[in-house]
Amino acid sequence: MEALRVELTAAGAGATAVAMCHAGTTSWDAGYFRMLNATRGEEINHLMPLNYELWLPAAANLQGT
Repeated sequence: MEALRVELTAAGAGATAVAMCHAGTTSWDAGYFRMLNATRGEEINHLMPLNYELWLPAAANLQGT
């Protein structure tokens, strides 16, 4: 799993979000892939909802895109 800092901008306004990228999805339940219309093993990416907590190792650094 990888966490990325994403800068979102539109019409002169902006916000910073955190995106999660899950590369190793081969062991995930098949229901997730049906819900997402994806294939087992495919990389799954999503933005974290507002006010969610994300625990990272102390040495982790969010990469900017």
